[in-house]
Amino acid sequence: MIGRKSHKIFKLWRLGRNWRKLCSISSYGEITASLTFVQFIHNGKEPITIKSTGESWNKGNHCRKFIRSRGLRLDENGRKIDGCVVFWGEWEPESKIVRKIEKPIKKGPNCIYEPYYLRPHSYGDLQNTDPFVFGDHFRYSWCQQPSHRSLRSLEQGCMILFGSPTKEGFALDTVFVVLDYVGYAMNDYEALLRQVDETYRVVTTNPILKGKTSACHKTCTSRANSKVYKSYRGATIDDSVNGMFSFFPCQAYT
Repeated sequence: MIGRKSHKIFKLWRLGRNWRKLCSISSYGEITASLTFVQFIHNGKEPITIKSTGESWNKGNHCRKFIRSRGLRLDENGRKIDGCVVFWGEWEPESKIVRKIEKPIKKGPNCIYEPYYLRPHSYGDLQNTDPFVFGDHFRYSWCQQPSHRSLRSLEQGCMILFGSPTKEGFALDTVFVVLDYVGYAMNDYEALLRQVDETYRVVTTNPILKGKTSACHKTCTSRANSKVYKSYRGATIDDSVNGMFSFFPCQAYT
């Protein structure tokens, strides 16, 4: 199901009855709508670092970085291991270079970054980080939802594959399985803010809600101001949906 290179933002597969039966959740009662599988083309190149120490908060197009962070990984035997991992992901605020790779492989990373952030005085044109794969649960709240109704209509058990197109096919960054969500609008987002922590507010929701030159600002100043979006929370291995959980490909940092 992983497609070849495409210029479309995303592709949808509405899977058949067997999938719906597999993913049905008793607390929802009978599922009447198809669950959705989304291949989300989320382009992003590794930043061209000017400073030898790292990157400032991104104000341009989205970037992807090879990130070092503490996380929980599964080994080949399915055992959970808590430790430092490296992975491709999105982190738009500041980051420092912890290692420059002397002999990078073709299409591999040139640097390993460690994320951090400095709370800005103004959000201006600062980019948001979405999806957000840090903390207890992954989150996805905004990207492409204004222009694609299907992305505002996902339910528990739906799956999103975030990644980038390459000449060889689709490079997967993140598997996101929807656990639950909270609805919000540009003129009514207090329910969202109550459910997220300080880091998520600074890194993701504030650039969306307060950015002056972002797509969000254009939406906020239009009649779409009351349109309802969804901030999705990802399933985890300990809080799964019929055994399905969110993850990103990674390896132990050595």
